Amino acid sequence: MIQKVVDKYDKFWTTFLIWIGALLAFYLVGLLLMFQGLWLRRRKRVQWVCPACA
Repeated sequence: MIQKVVDKYDKFWTTFLIWIGALLAFYLVGLLLMFQGLWLRRRKRVQWVCPACA
């Protein structure tokens, strides 16, 4: 078994949060959504897989 680092959250939803935040950037909520999307995109997790599957 080997370690593989993968995204913890789906890229579609984190990108969606970033875009919605950019659309609402004139409001405080928009800025918070953008930063949350960026923070979630950086989150990773370790997954164990067999060498043939990696």
